[in-house]
Amino acid sequence: MPLTVRPTLPQDEQFLYQLVYQTMSEQLFAWTWDPNIRDKLLDLQIRAKHGSYAAEYPHANHGIIVWDDEPVGRLIVDRSGEFHVLVTSPSA
Repeated sequence: MPLTVRPTLPQDEQFLYQLVYQTMSEQLFAWTWDPNIRDKLLDLQIRAKHGSYAAEYPHANHGIIVWDDEPVGRLIVDRSGEFHVLVTSPSA
């Protein structure tokens, strides 16, 4: 069961969205929200997070963490400056 990291591919978009959605949903107790607004609010948060990463780390490398041939997470590393930065946030 090797753990590997591979570059993010266009077909990973849905996996990444679901990963962030699930993480944010748990952190924000979104299951308690009105179902009529939950998905819209989480979608806004997810798009804002992706936009923020793109603006703050435009040269970062995006990777998919793979465990036993299944995607299980993501890794964002910015190597553009003097130091390498592991991009992290309170959520995925």
